[in-house]
Amino acid sequence: MAIIVGTNSYVTEAEASTYLAQSSRAADAWLLIDSVSRERALVTATRYLDRRLTWQGTKTVSAQALQWPRTGVVDRYGNAVATGVVHAQVKDAQIELAFELSQDTALETKTDDSSIVSSASAGSVSVSFLRASRGSGGKLPSVVHDLIREFLAGAVGATAPVFSQSDDESFYADDGHTYDLSEGWS
Repeated sequence: MAIIVGTNSYVTEAEASTYLAQSSRAADAWLLIDSVSRERALVTATRYLDRRLTWQGTKTVSAQALQWPRTGVVDRYGNAVATGVVHAQVKDAQIELAFELSQDTALETKTDDSSIVSSASAGSVSVSFLRASRGSGGKLPSVVHDLIREFLAGAVGATAPVFSQSDDESFYADDGHTYDLSEGWS
């Protein structure tokens, strides 16, 4: 298997090895893996990111092999991400996922069976709301999710109600509309 950046990987094996050499948890373990297995892990990580996640924006060129580079992507601060390049955090996420896959090959088929619905109740009062979803068909390792969550579809500007004890009436305001305890939020 050969790494072809832009076709089956976002990074070279050398880039991944340089990145992981700086990791206290991964450096030694990554170097113990043979080159072919490292390449396979990198390609598998790319496939996982490209096939199982829904990203903001669109491919820069519709015919490009991979999901990145993209246009119409903004970071957590609302700043446009440069088009025509693969964001460094996406590359880092691929490398981190490749390392995790190299240590646990079953990770590729694990699913996230957690619900995105949360509820709380006290006596006769109950509240249900959606919590943030990882946006994937599977469970991403937290180090990977933390790197890319801001680039996943629905990540920017997403808000969720926050409830706290208060003597004031509870409400949630969004887009100029105020929702009280008797009105659903969707």
